[in-house]
Amino acid sequence: MSHSSRRAKWELASLALILLVAGLLRLGAPGLTEFKLDEARLSLLALDMARGESFPLLGIGSSVGIPNMPVSVWLFALPYLISSDPTVATLFVGLLNVLAVLLTWWLARRYFGPAAALTAALLYAVSPWAVIYSRKIWAQDLLPPFVLLTVGTGLIGWLETPRPGRWRWQVAHLILLVLTVQIHYAALTLIPLTLGMIGLGWRDLPGRTRRWLGAIALLGLLSLGAGVLLMTGRGINLGVFGRNGLGLTADALYHFSLVVTGNEIHSLAGPQAFLAFLATVPDLTPIQSLFGLLIVGAALLAAGQAWRGQPGLPRRVRLALVAWLVLPLIIFSITWTPTYPHYLIPLMPAAFILFGVAASEVLARLGRVWPRQARLIAALGIAALVVFAGLQVWNTVALHAFVDSHATPGGFGTPLHDLLDVRRAVLAQSPRGVLVAGLDSNVYVDQDAAVWELLLYDVPVVRPLDGRQQAILSGDPAGIVLLETPALHASGLALAEASCGEAGQRFDLRPGEGAYRVCAPPAADTPDAAPLAVFDTGARLLGLALEPAGAADAGPVVRMRWAADGPLPADVTVFCHVLDAAGERLGQVDSPAWPGRFWAGGEVQLQVLALPDSVPLEGAATLRLGLYRFENGLPVNANVLDSAGNPAGQWVDVPLSKD
Repeated sequence: MSHSSRRAKWELASLALILLVAGLLRLGAPGLTEFKLDEARLSLLALDMARGESFPLLGIGSSVGIPNMPVSVWLFALPYLISSDPTVATLFVGLLNVLAVLLTWWLARRYFGPAAALTAALLYAVSPWAVIYSRKIWAQDLLPPFVLLTVGTGLIGWLETPRPGRWRWQVAHLILLVLTVQIHYAALTLIPLTLGMIGLGWRDLPGRTRRWLGAIALLGLLSLGAGVLLMTGRGINLGVFGRNGLGLTADALYHFSLVVTGNEIHSLAGPQAFLAFLATVPDLTPIQSLFGLLIVGAALLAAGQAWRGQPGLPRRVRLALVAWLVLPLIIFSITWTPTYPHYLIPLMPAAFILFGVAASEVLARLGRVWPRQARLIAALGIAALVVFAGLQVWNTVALHAFVDSHATPGGFGTPLHDLLDVRRAVLAQSPRGVLVAGLDSNVYVDQDAAVWELLLYDVPVVRPLDGRQQAILSGDPAGIVLLETPALHASGLALAEASCGEAGQRFDLRPGEGAYRVCAPPAADTPDAAPLAVFDTGARLLGLALEPAGAADAGPVVRMRWAADGPLPADVTVFCHVLDAAGERLGQVDSPAWPGRFWAGGEVQLQVLALPDSVPLEGAATLRLGLYRFENGLPVNANVLDSAGNPAGQWVDVPLSKD
């Protein structure tokens, strides 16, 4: 076997080992990931698309307050074609990021050889933040392979020696650029990189290519304008950009020092638990900081070589790599938008490639200076690299083990596998409906409502409710499941008589996080008395009482019992006035009722409204209650109906008992 064949086999074996490590870190224990509001909302859009329910033209909101473009939703629809279990979508993200490690090797190998390529691929494979950004259903976690493909096709299409068929790489690059930028706004930094690559290769372009590039640029500007019009036409405020004035910030440099080195991954343990995590691992901060400085040095070395180098491909590629690294730092150092660590995901491969190039070239030069010690120098370099990689892996694995077994408030959320245990228990009952009792019923703002809307997507009816204010008594509990969240129990149960209590199944989360409870809802009694009021919305008021503050209440409370024959035609708000004997108002409370689409026949809904502490209960004589809805932004009162079904006022007065 020839020497070159042996080296090729060693290279492929090393690459396979690196990809194995990358795969284990990104695909291992897929249930050990966060699944919170953003993940659930993105998944809901993708799953609706996969099931043919909708075709989204915008994604979920971004960290700067405007919605993302829909490409991330379209991509996540692919795994959701297979299953509604978010584990499949999580593995999809991991696979794409293993591909990103392979593409990093390919790109470095094409221009700088096997030593630089294997070094870059290994550093990317074990990078703690790269791993963290590979294990979650986030739009930005999809970026790495698309960024690498965009840059790679650009280098081949614009910078390499012209040859027949090169135009295909140019077209592929422009298509990938449009796609990648729409996955997440952080990839906007690729646009000036593309312009720079085109500028470096402009003299090699034929006239016809220059003409169609101009046409594409014009089309791109028109598309950008259309996108802005689409957003503003939907009432989306783009004024977040630069609203605090334009200036400079060091945030991007600080975030760079984190994401490329692995520093401060302990932040995922949260402000209360990170010290406990740090006690379980060696302090890698000095080593990681040194690594960060070496990356900066590698970038400066590449910039210097490009500056002094002769015109040609090596010089062009080095300039492109440096620009790939530096442009995001420049763009996000201007305060046109808030900056977050994940905005620097696109530059991570560039950092590791530059380091790999510098390390391989420095070791090769040392080997030429001391040829007798060349093998020893190479062995020491490889050993240092492997030890550093091992420490990075240790740190990452230790973090995941910690967050899996410890509550991390303000850090890593409840692991998905804990939620899936609850999901399996609910689905095992083949319910025809689930009531999710949490802190809100709005899937756009409440985490529990959104998470369980997704996790129980295959249940015919899922109805979230604010368990602090509402509870349901079912006329036919068979086939209905009540799911109570830990957040509800932590807030205190104002309607404990309608909760699971100790009945049903209990699913404990990490220590200190509480537990989910799964049971059948309490049965509804059938009142013999006529309702206190019937509203033209279809809601029937069955009971109304005023009580002093309880242990879990902020003040005196109004307790109501409602029923309806089915969903209400519109959402309504309840108003309740406390009146004295002369009819003077002592206090009042307005609160949205349970969304009208969730009401169902055969159920009794309990509702609690908290009054201000200042309401003097000793003088209260009457409760006045009514409903209103909003039409064109204005409140419209519902009518109370008499026994013949005719309007008889817009509220009902209920005298209070003197007992």
